[in-house]
Amino acid sequence: MDTKPSSTLVDRIVCLDECHCEIPPFSFPHTYTGYPNTPADLLAERVKDATIIITTRVPLSATTISQCSPDLRLIGVMAAGFDHIDLGACRGRGISVCNIPSASAESVAEHAITLCLSVHRRVVELDALTRAAQEWPAKKTAIHKFGGLPRTWRSLTLGIIGYGVLGKAPRKSGVAGEFS
Repeated sequence: MDTKPSSTLVDRIVCLDECHCEIPPFSFPHTYTGYPNTPADLLAERVKDATIIITTRVPLSATTISQCSPDLRLIGVMAAGFDHIDLGACRGRGISVCNIPSASAESVAEHAITLCLSVHRRVVELDALTRAAQEWPAKKTAIHKFGGLPRTWRSLTLGIIGYGVLGKAPRKSGVAGEFS
């Protein structure tokens, strides 16, 4: 296979898993083919002529990258991590790889706070107790199971370790302002 890229006037963009986020319009000459998801057995066929590959989580191994067109010059990862891309194979072929380092920082921070509040309010235990339908019908309360009413979130102290993009997200969203 010839490894020198030809001069390409129109990029061939292939998105392997566009189900994860909306693909923006591109302002350069291109063709675009998007797939909601790409199983391993269809991967090589889908990327073989691409000049740009967009993925979120579909793995691109050295074998797959070696089967791609010599015109492939960019792999764009629509996520923070890119450990599913063989960077050595890309480097060897001169293929750039880019990602979005803070792609999920806000949702990860929200999830962490949700889990914190869920533990604090004993949501899973209370849900199980409610679904069992024994305590409430008999006593019209479940307070005796929990040692009193749970404290509000304003009584909690939120400790954030690190103050990078992820560490700043709770403060930026305003949620952290509700904690001590």
